[in-house]
Amino acid sequence: MKKELITIACVLISFAVSADNLSGKQTSSIVLKTPGNPAQAYELQEKNNGILIATEALPVEIRRQQEEREGILKLTITIRANEEVYYNFENRLETAMPHNNCQFYMPGFWYRRNLRSPQEAPSFHTSDSWQVREDRLSIPLTGIYNEENGNYYTVLRMDDFQDEESLATHTAGEVILTTKTSIGYTGFENKEGIATLVFGFPYHEAPKTYIRKLTLAPFYTGF
Repeated sequence: MKKELITIACVLISFAVSADNLSGKQTSSIVLKTPGNPAQAYELQEKNNGILIATEALPVEIRRQQEEREGILKLTITIRANEEVYYNFENRLETAMPHNNCQFYMPGFWYRRNLRSPQEAPSFHTSDSWQVREDRLSIPLTGIYNEENGNYYTVLRMDDFQDEESLATHTAGEVILTTKTSIGYTGFENKEGIATLVFGFPYHEAPKTYIRKLTLAPFYTGF
């Protein structure tokens, strides 16, 4: 039987985290989906050389490389599939700052807590944790600022965008993308009272998806 060579996709994404103190704890997870079935989430642990693994074997190889220089931590995430797989990767950085003491910034989309926005728009009126598509922002950046002591953290997507939008049949829920995309997501989360930067690929919006002005839909996770 003739065997054909199959090219497996390898995705590389890069982020830069800046802070007054880069001692925050990092955690990662990946969500895998089989068409027609609910997605399954896996928490990842770091081994030697930045390899991230789950408690069971996964059809992807994930590596997180880190380089720190002058208060900036550069993270490069490489995801290589060993077989056809639909995934959504997330990286989190806990800032050690109390969430209730912080203000948040996403350029062109979010300022402080967005409390001047109507309740039908993304704001703390609906939730104190938000993740959004990078292309909703004028710059793919999220900043967290501690008003109490002036400490801060920011995360910025660094690599080039080669594939922009992928058409999808749904605007909410778990959605398998039809074509390639370069669009990831960024945001912040209240993790047991600690302000946490959240970022990943491909795009994921939670707890709501912003459809248009004053219109929110349920969460959206692209695979």
